[in-house]
Amino acid sequence: MTGPLAGSPYPSFGRDVTMWMTVGPVPELSTDSPNARLIGGHYVLLSYRNSSWWAIANICPHRGEVLSDGLVQGDCVTCPGHFWRFSLTDGMKQGDERVRVATYPVRVVDDVLEIEVPDPAPTQSLREILLAHARAEDTND
Repeated sequence: MTGPLAGSPYPSFGRDVTMWMTVGPVPELSTDSPNARLIGGHYVLLSYRNSSWWAIANICPHRGEVLSDGLVQGDCVTCPGHFWRFSLTDGMKQGDERVRVATYPVRVVDDVLEIEVPDPAPTQSLREILLAHARAEDTND
C-alpha cells in the first residue's frame, strides 16, 4: 500500500490510545487562512470552513510538501508542490481514494480548540513488545 494510513504514522502494536490536546483559544486562530501547528508530535493543518473546524495532517504524502502553504478553497486544500487536492473532511485525495492524509477529530470546549491525536509513546519499549509477542508465539506452537 502506498501513501499514508488514516491516523498515526506510528505503529500501535495493538493499542488504540488517543488524547485530547489543546490547540489554543479560538479567537486567536485564523478563520480566513490555514493554521499550522505541532500538536502532540503531529504536524497539523487546522482550517475553519462552513462554521466548523477541521484538522488534517499538514504534510503531503507525495513529496512532503507543507499543505498549509497551499490554497484552501471550499472543503479542500491544494498541495503547493504538485497541486494534489485533499478533502479537509476525510483526508482523501480527489480522484484517488487510495491516497489520503490523516484526519483528526476536533472540538471546542469553553472557547478553546482541542484536537484528538494518537499517543505516539508506546506503553512498553519495543524490546518488551517484541519479547511478549515472541513468547505468545512459543505458547501457540
